[in-house]
Amino acid sequence: MANNLNLDLHGKVVILTKEAYSIPDRRFLCLNGFGCASYTSGHAVSGVFLCDGEQCRVEGYEVEALCDSQEVPEQYRERQAKALKTGVKLSAFRDSRMKE
Repeated sequence: MANNLNLDLHGKVVILTKEAYSIPDRRFLCLNGFGCASYTSGHAVSGVFLCDGEQCRVEGYEVEALCDSQEVPEQYRERQAKALKTGVKLSAFRDSRMKE
């Protein structure tokens, strides 16, 4: 299982675990990586934090829940649309906000 939800996460907004990230807003737009697919053995998920637009790589096992469209604030929707259009590079680094 590539992610905790066992779902296809491409283009979906998820909430990352508190155990891995100490930031208040942990909404993350999943764009690519083996961790986005439920049928792969990889765990990498590349995407964008919606709170600030930072591109990074997280692990599929750090995904806590799937957000529905009503849980994505209006101010993040433009950032979400831009990220879906442009994507991120697979080489995006892990976020500095991750707990040590």
